Amino acid sequence: MRLLLVTWNAPAHLFAMVPLGWAAQVAGHEVRVAAPPSCTEAIGRTGLTAVPVGTQRPAAPSGPPPGAPSGRWPVDWAVHPELLDDSRHELLRSLAARQFAAAEPMLDDLIEFARWWSPDVVVYDPTSLAGEVAATVLGVPAFACSWGRAAAVRIERGLGSEPLLGYARLFERFGCQAPQGPASWFDPFPAGLWLAEPDLPRQAMRFVPGTGGDAGSLPGWLREHSARPRICVTSAEPGGLLRPEAVRAFYRHALTVLSDVDAEVVVPAGPAARTLLAEIPHTARIVDPVAAHLLVPACRLTVHQGDGLSTLAGLNSGVPQYVLAPRPEQELVGHQLHRAGAGGYRSLSEPVDVPAERAVLDALLAPESGGAAARKLQEETLALPLPSAVLGRIESATR
Repeated sequence: MRLLLVTWNAPAHLFAMVPLGWAAQVAGHEVRVAAPPSCTEAIGRTGLTAVPVGTQRPAAPSGPPPGAPSGRWPVDWAVHPELLDDSRHELLRSLAARQFAAAEPMLDDLIEFARWWSPDVVVYDPTSLAGEVAATVLGVPAFACSWGRAAAVRIERGLGSEPLLGYARLFERFGCQAPQGPASWFDPFPAGLWLAEPDLPRQAMRFVPGTGGDAGSLPGWLREHSARPRICVTSAEPGGLLRPEAVRAFYRHALTVLSDVDAEVVVPAGPAARTLLAEIPHTARIVDPVAAHLLVPACRLTVHQGDGLSTLAGLNSGVPQYVLAPRPEQELVGHQLHRAGAGGYRSLSEPVDVPAERAVLDALLAPESGGAAARKLQEETLALPLPSAVLGRIESATR
């Protein structure tokens, strides 16, 4: 079997797909990973074969655009879009337009390669719509592989059934119509974090860390005993997909809330992040970047932006999580963790409320509350089918 993985210029999205790619490769199948040239180096570190497609273009910065609506989004908005006002629907349309713009320059090279290589199946990152187009043009099965989402959030369809114009045009270029969706959605979250979507063909698949070029090395300080609870505050390095001002706002909010907490607060940071941290008063311990799956098990609480790798590290380790969400879909992740009792969340567009947020953090640090709920989610997460088991579903679709 020939398996084509498709992602875009966000390595964090790539890493969620790599365990499945390795499972296929170890089983004797051929695997290729198509992505923009900016992702080629990250693919190479995984040990899989990269296929650069498209031109080197600046990535669209992550996070809401200027002027986006502030405050929390309605609970369960992803499955109840009628709860959203016009300004929030407009924001989702602008985010969808970014996805269309990311897919467009990939298509010609991707379709040319796919016609030459003739994959039997395509697995794509749900935000990399070029993969769905390629599968449709070739007439082969398509599967979506997520980095962890509480809901499908199909903004390319306006959260409804009809495709947005920009989405439909991606397919029309090649004489095709937009399909209703992939054969299945592979997702590393346990069912307890999913919103109810009875018509979504979702398949749970355990995330295996350390297979995506994120193995890292274990620093000596992580083996040291800490007399106080350890709290890690993690963000991707600013630049590229992350606006520096968004990362600065995250650090400022997190470190303000944690300013006088009786804990060892650890912030892994590269050069660009250290520059931002120098502008913010804090008493945290700044360390070199550490792979999340090595750092988080040594902590009692993790504070992050709701990204996939950080959330999965918390789930795999049984550690409570506090999400400071810059985007609505990351807010969804935070709310589902809160609903399960294993986390708390706040939109970064909300003002800091130290007393209220400290009360949430104190509850999460308590072993009998936040810790117990996080360990329950850990049990569910580690019991999910491994990629090698899910591979059979892909193999059967090609017969």
